[in-house]
Amino acid sequence: MRELSNKLNPIVRGWIEYYGAFFQSELLFLVHHIDKLIYRWVIRKYKKQGSNFKKADIWVKRIKTAKPNFFVHWGLLRA
Repeated sequence: MRELSNKLNPIVRGWIEYYGAFFQSELLFLVHHIDKLIYRWVIRKYKKQGSNFKKADIWVKRIKTAKPNFFVHWGLLRA
């Protein structure tokens, strides 16, 4: 998951800077969409978590509480 974070964070940081300045209403939609993509990735990558969205959601929320700045947009949602 660290690899995904390292690849995704610079891109998302740029999107946050752009949408935060010009399209703030779209920023929340973008952040939720990125979270859904992370859930799908977790389902595909970690088969032990099960192939359903609910288990992936629980697993991702556990990581969010343990490492709140793992992904750039998670820190934005906490603010």
